[in-house]
Amino acid sequence: MLYLFILIAFLGAACSPLQTAVNSKMSQIVRSPLFSAFISFIVSTVIVGGITLTIDHTLLPDADIAAALPWWGWLGGVLGVVGVTLLIVIFPKLGGVQTVLLPMLGITLTSMLIDTFGWCGYEAQSIQPARIAGLVLVIIGLVLYTMPGKTSCSKVHTPWIYRFFGIVVGVMFALQPAVNGYVATQFGSAFFASWLSFAESDIIFLILLLFMPQARRYAREAFRQSDERPWWVWLGGLFGAIYVITFAHFTPLIGVTIISVTSVFAQLTSSTLIDRYGWFGAMRKSIAVRQYVALAIVLVGTLVMNI
Repeated sequence: MLYLFILIAFLGAACSPLQTAVNSKMSQIVRSPLFSAFISFIVSTVIVGGITLTIDHTLLPDADIAAALPWWGWLGGVLGVVGVTLLIVIFPKLGGVQTVLLPMLGITLTSMLIDTFGWCGYEAQSIQPARIAGLVLVIIGLVLYTMPGKTSCSKVHTPWIYRFFGIVVGVMFALQPAVNGYVATQFGSAFFASWLSFAESDIIFLILLLFMPQARRYAREAFRQSDERPWWVWLGGLFGAIYVITFAHFTPLIGVTIISVTSVFAQLTSSTLIDRYGWFGAMRKSIAVRQYVALAIVLVGTLVMNI
């Protein structure tokens, strides 16, 4: 049963780079990363809300359970807003693989902190030497991949601020499933926890858009009839819904460490295919031998860290 859970988590995690690529294309159409993320979250909310209403027969939280949640139990939506919006911003600058590799460093560090200090309601675990060694390997792999060289797939210098944002995204994406997983155990439903997270995100986006004078123009661009707009630009919300529901459900079942390793394999595979074949409008990029070696080092480091 554990291997079935891991397989499902793998498929769910593979949707994250697909969502980023689709949202990036939508961002080019509406000319706003924030509005593009808002569209993605609205679609996700409708999908998850429909599933939740069908299974749990309500979209309203139990008042007693809601009141008993710790303050950080309400951060799932905030983390999602920050993470997805930053991903849309950095994806065109870094490409598919780096947009996974750099958040992976943030995910790795944050997952270690969650396990070590027992954050988000999880049992605390002592730091093992293998985890330190694995972390060093991950950092070496990331440096090897991103360092400039003759075989670099891009001749354009990428400012380090975008790479820093990539790490911040990883922090957000490690905390969000941990928070949503905890909320799912309290309400007894991963679907309801996911719905709650998306609903929070929608409220945040609406508040932000109220202060954006060009919000109406972004909306017109999004819904304007155009033969140049591919049908798949609306799939970002679907991919996001699959990702969030999968991790809200399986993180409490198989743990933060295993879910992190699974996510690494899935997202690396998916993002490499995006870069290699230019899926969902992404710019095709050749992957140098040095970068394949770096990917292997990162994977080995992640596995060693989670032994």
